[in-house]
Amino acid sequence: MALEPATADYHGALVVVEMDDDQIVLIHPPGAPPDAPASLPSNPCAAGEDPVDGAVRIVKELTGLDVAIGREFVAFVQSGTPTGTMYAHGYTAHVVGGGLLEDGPEGPARGYRLGALPAIMPIRAANQRVLRAYLEYRAKRRGSSSTMEQAIIPRNEKRLNDPQPRRAVLDKARRKVERALAVSDAADQLANAAQTLLDAAEVGPIIRESPSLGTLRDALGRYRQTADNAS
Repeated sequence: MALEPATADYHGALVVVEMDDDQIVLIHPPGAPPDAPASLPSNPCAAGEDPVDGAVRIVKELTGLDVAIGREFVAFVQSGTPTGTMYAHGYTAHVVGGGLLEDGPEGPARGYRLGALPAIMPIRAANQRVLRAYLEYRAKRRGSSSTMEQAIIPRNEKRLNDPQPRRAVLDKARRKVERALAVSDAADQLANAAQTLLDAAEVGPIIRESPSLGTLRDALGRYRQTADNAS
């Protein structure tokens, strides 16, 4: 697999694992300072390994969770790592199985709400950059949600001045927006899985047990379920 850009020595996967209760998963490497004890599940990809496949493997090894990759929301070159210059891929992922490890190879894996995240280890600069990019990505999504709500809410002053109808309208609008965003995310995951399978097909034949094919099946099933729930 060719490296992009050419200045990178290897690919690395850094994964924000999103849990159903609006938490993300962090690991706690041994020797981390008490005031900055955490890290995203992250590691170099193996030579020739697709970064998406590497992300799934890394999360499983470090956290115990089986995940499906959502989208790559950031990519950049990070120099000065212990193993050279890394082409870093920041992914979102959602949990499809497994359980959090308490004694993983890089310490316990735990879920945290976004408003109560422990600090990332200072030495893991790429982790810090990916987490910042993820929080910005989330903020933009929430901003889009607010804009959509404003477009959906009727502009009737009498109704808006009455707290009960206004709250009901807001709740209904929020539910519509959340369903629309869920379908959009599922569609992104399906598109990414399909692209991964196409990339793998260019390298060699696809077998039934191929991880890329399994990821595509999972993404298709999740998209159908999400679309059905939104209808």
